[in-house]
Amino acid sequence: EDGFYALGGVSRYNGAFDNKSGAILGAGYRTQFDRFPINITANYDTALDGFFSVAANAQYHFNNKLAIEAGYRINSNDIDNEFGLGIRIAF
Repeated sequence: EDGFYALGGVSRYNGAFDNKSGAILGAGYRTQFDRFPINITANYDTALDGFFSVAANAQYHFNNKLAIEAGYRINSNDIDNEFGLGIRIAF
């Protein structure tokens, strides 16, 4: 179902020399085109001296139990951008 939602959580990053934890706050919007659910999010993470990110991901559902997912996240403050692929299985 289309609509806005709030995000909140805890982040944890393991580095070669130290580990960092932080809090995540943000908002997102969920919509669907045919069999393609799409999520767009914007959030702020207090870890690693704080950074903003904007992300979009989409899924393709083969059926109600199996989907593939792809997404891209743009980060600020010299944090590498991210591309992800995945499989979702419901049981």
